Amino acid sequence: GRVQPKIGTINLFPQCGSNKLIFLKIMKRLILLFLVSFFYSTFALAGDCDTTVTGTENNQLTCSDNDTLTVTGTISYDGANAVLGNLIGDLTVINSGTIETTTSSGNHSAVKGQSSLNLTVTNSGTITGGNRLRN
Repeated sequence: GRVQPKIGTINLFPQCGSNKLIFLKIMKRLILLFLVSFFYSTFALAGDCDTTVTGTENNQLTCSDNDTLTVTGTISYDGANAVLGNLIGDLTVINSGTIETTTSSGNHSAVKGQSSLNLTVTNSGTITGGNRLRN
């Protein structure tokens, strides 16, 4: 008779033997698991606003859901919206320093939380801009 292959089993690398085929399957699964965990953890990271600013920050801070921004130093951004928290759930800003937009053109806000569900700002410092707060 003729030798028939097993149905459902295909060895794409017959020159490697069965042990290397098993190793390749394991490696494929590990790589897939690594990629899935990498992309999953990327979306779970906190935004720029989950921090304390003690010095001078000249970049816009983009917030994510459940961030708490504490400012004892200065956020001075030459553009629209020094602190941006649009379309998120909860954002808490505690300011005893300075948050400002230094540009004079347009309708810019120092803290913008437009369409956010819960924006809480506790301010004992200075917030300046075209619109100090926009919610």
